[in-house]
Amino acid sequence: MADWHQPLPEEQRAWHLLNRVTFGPRPGDVARVEKMGAKAFLEEQLHPERINDSAVERKIAGLPTLSMTSEELVENFPAKNQAQQQAQARAYWS
Repeated sequence: MADWHQPLPEEQRAWHLLNRVTFGPRPGDVARVEKMGAKAFLEEQLHPERINDSAVERKIAGLPTLSMTSEELVENFPAKNQAQQQAQARAYWS
């Protein structure tokens, strides 16, 4: 029978936290939570604006679609049928 008065070992606490506040642990997450502590990890999850995303921002900086408006996206990447419909409409009104 389990002794419910004993705290969970650190690794089990990390697994429990990750399963409760994320979509489950990814490789390296358990070790990361153990290293930084459950409280610090939870604070980070509750305040994502504090997470340093500079590495990701550098990687996606060259993707022009991320800075396009909805109108620009539709104009530059029309749906398959939309381009055909626009061509038919132009032909009809010409």
